[in-house]
Amino acid sequence: MSQNGPVAKAKLVVLDKGNYRGVTFKENDSIEVQFNPNEYSISLSSGYKKKSKKSDSKDKKESKEQPKNVEFFHNEPIQLSVNLFFDTQMQGYLDAIKDNFKETSDRYEKKYADKKNVNAIYLKKLMALTCAEKTSKKQPRVKFCWGTTSFRGYVTSVDISYKRFDSQGVPTRAEVSLKMTEFLEGMMEEDSSGTSKKGLTGDTPMS
Repeated sequence: MSQNGPVAKAKLVVLDKGNYRGVTFKENDSIEVQFNPNEYSISLSSGYKKKSKKSDSKDKKESKEQPKNVEFFHNEPIQLSVNLFFDTQMQGYLDAIKDNFKETSDRYEKKYADKKNVNAIYLKKLMALTCAEKTSKKQPRVKFCWGTTSFRGYVTSVDISYKRFDSQGVPTRAEVSLKMTEFLEGMMEEDSSGTSKKGLTGDTPMS
């Protein structure tokens, strides 16, 4: 990404409204990360299976590069992995930077005195993305956006490591490993007219 001017903020967009594990999202609600990730990774894989004797006997002219006793049967869904960092004790400092340190540090610290629980401020929303909606019993569809990158799928895991605590034992810093899986082929969704349409509506999960 270009270093000229403000750097685009990464975010997760919750495409489906509803109540997920006590967290209520509106349609297309955004969860902005506190700090941009240093990197993210995409994983693709394909599947093969042993050929039956029947299919093997029919295919005598297959490529030499293709093993004769196996056949390709599908691509696995694309996986996205990203590590995110959260630190609520730095919120006052970040505000001070935005204000060019016009106020004393005490003012900013006081502003966030009761907002240091990293679970309540940030992680509760991330954990909710792995859960089914209270009424529909479906998991929310989510889009990871960062600059020109857009990956649509489901959050399959949120692994949290707590790194710092205040004097009362409240967690204030955490590192999160978040994983997503693209929408599976064959899934049905409806457009605004109520007409069913298949899968990713002609788009790739990454754009």
